Amino acid sequence: MSGENEGTGQGSESSIHVTFLVIKKLNQSWKGPYDYVQEVTRVLSGSTLFEVMKQAERDGNFRFKSRNEGDLGEFITSVMHLDANEEKHEYWELLDGATGVYLPVGASKYIPKDKDLVLFQFKLDESRK
Repeated sequence: MSGENEGTGQGSESSIHVTFLVIKKLNQSWKGPYDYVQEVTRVLSGSTLFEVMKQAERDGNFRFKSRNEGDLGEFITSVMHLDANEEKHEYWELLDGATGVYLPVGASKYIPKDKDLVLFQFKLDESRK
């Protein structure tokens, strides 16, 4: 009887809550309005942003595509069915949704904290035109 709950992880792992914000309009203010918002709950503390994104796909309507860039990790190429276009210098930024500051590392390496707001913002790199 004593082994019934062994190995379930119940209570031994802490979970966090992350909110995804999406802006699909090119070069709009990071403060919104947002085209999509999803609360991602029951995220295992210590998960990478990329792992949280995969969980958000399973739990809701969040959709994304990426490509693996080796040591650099996953490069986000599409969010909510809107593809970045390298020829047009369009890309997806990953920002702290509370401050508008770039995340210090990419989705494969960033570890969200509890109650983080993560902003996916569609951008045009004007300097490369």
